[in-house]
Amino acid sequence: MIIRIVLAVILAFTFEINSICQNNISTEIDKYIKQYLPSSSEVGIAVYNLSKDQLIYEHNANKLARPASTLKLLTAITALEYHVQPIETSLWYNGVIKENVLYGDLYVVGGLNPEFGEVELDEFISQIKKLSVSHIKGNIYGDISLKDSLYWGEGWAWDDNPSSYQPYISPLTYNKGKVTIESRPYNPGQKAQVIAKPKSSYYSIENKTVSKDPKAGKLEVTRNWLENQNNIMISGNVDRFRVKEVNVYNSTNFFLHTFYEKMMQNGIIIDGYYDVLEFEEGKETQLIYKNIITIPEIIKPMLKESDNLNAESLLINIGKLNKGKHISAKDGLTYVDSLVLKLGDNPCNYQIADGSGLSPYNLISANLLLNLLKYTYQKKSIFNVIYPSMPVAGIDGTLAYRMKNTSAYKKVKAKTGTITAASSLAGFTENSKGEIIAFAILNQNILKSSQARRFQDVVCSLLSK
Repeated sequence: MIIRIVLAVILAFTFEINSICQNNISTEIDKYIKQYLPSSSEVGIAVYNLSKDQLIYEHNANKLARPASTLKLLTAITALEYHVQPIETSLWYNGVIKENVLYGDLYVVGGLNPEFGEVELDEFISQIKKLSVSHIKGNIYGDISLKDSLYWGEGWAWDDNPSSYQPYISPLTYNKGKVTIESRPYNPGQKAQVIAKPKSSYYSIENKTVSKDPKAGKLEVTRNWLENQNNIMISGNVDRFRVKEVNVYNSTNFFLHTFYEKMMQNGIIIDGYYDVLEFEEGKETQLIYKNIITIPEIIKPMLKESDNLNAESLLINIGKLNKGKHISAKDGLTYVDSLVLKLGDNPCNYQIADGSGLSPYNLISANLLLNLLKYTYQKKSIFNVIYPSMPVAGIDGTLAYRMKNTSAYKKVKAKTGTITAASSLAGFTENSKGEIIAFAILNQNILKSSQARRFQDVVCSLLSK
């Protein structure tokens, strides 16, 4: 009898302590909302103690908001939930090879590998040379039939062009459909040294920079994108080593042009041209090589660096589960809706337009993100991919310079999100007791993203204590 009374007292005391702690957190976050956020803005917050299976805090948790790049979590987890297969980019030929001459055509069948770059393209050329082919009496064709013809997501802003975060999406994408510009200053008043990567005659460079001269204005990199041209213009002051990026028009042609050019540079003579043509496997076709990338290899840079192309690639390859070719974003989104149903929610309550969160049409809630994180935590096969792929506070990715001198340092692993007037953060942290906390914060109608990020950081610091 005495033991039962003691246990009852202990349980009551523990419950009271937990209630006090939870009330303190609620009071503090309420105070932070007033202290750090302008009254004209809104925020949706949901916080859950996964270790205790206990809700900690809610504020506007069911209100719809633009999630920005935190939507990438939904895309990534959908791909893992439905076991999307590794992505293949394959190289084929038809015809016959006689005395180092291919009497036929080469085909590159695109799978929308967002990480396909110089190393992978060089491997294609190496595999061709292994066939002892030094002359192609035919053409180079690219098969982009995997996807529909829409090269941007629904609602993407036309005037975000030519930003590298908004590439032209194609099943054949090379170097993420962008060019990297490195500039180094010379003596004051002289043009800076400019290096463009990867090398290709597909684009041209116009260097109008000035070294170490503030009067030259801010360093800018753009191209004549209104004419769908690829003359890249670099202008302004170069006072130190700088790196800028710009997208290129027509990712498919960028891939094929550079592939064609690199083969010629490697001593392979090509009589024909390059073009787009759907490939049909048959008796006269032979596989040369397959480049394969796994889904976790796509998810890591997608979450760490918030890569939009990786997210859109995943969405199309999710759609491939139910459709072989000419896949649209909507085909992938049907599986996203299915996952929302598994979370115990109704997809009709939300609006999801793309896989990356770049579209302003996306509308979800903090509670939906929280339920997604709870589901992820329960499914270890998914959690073991997502958790190490998240940016770590003060260490890497999009959180590399945040929360360094706070209790959240190294503890918070979360996905960031930023578009005009919206900022978000969703992920996990560990408190001083070693308990895992899941949280989702969606800031809306905020003119300065720095205000939202500061608010998010102090909330994370509180949750990590």
